[in-house]
Amino acid sequence: MQAFEQQLLLADEVEGFAPSACAVGGELFYSGASGYVFRLDAATNAWVIEGGLSEARISHRLLPGLGNTLVAVGGNSKGKLPKRIEWLPLDG
Repeated sequence: MQAFEQQLLLADEVEGFAPSACAVGGELFYSGASGYVFRLDAATNAWVIEGGLSEARISHRLLPGLGNTLVAVGGNSKGKLPKRIEWLPLDG
C-alpha cells in the first residue's frame, strides 16, 4: 500500500463522479473512476490505496464480500458494462 494525497482524489474531474463506498471491519473503502480502491486511514485521516480493479468503473456497487473481501458489481467502464464481478482481498 502507498499513501495517497487527498488532493489527487480531487484533481481528476471524473474520479468523484458516481463513486461507491462501503464499510468492512469498521473501515471505510471507496472506489471511483480511477479503478483504485482506497481505505480511509483513521490515524492519518488520509486515503490509502488498498488495491485496484481490473476494470475501472463508475456507477457501480462496492460491497462487503465473504471473509475479508470487497466485491465490485455492475457500473459503467468507459461507456460499456463491465463483464465481470470483481473480488478484492483485503489485508489484515
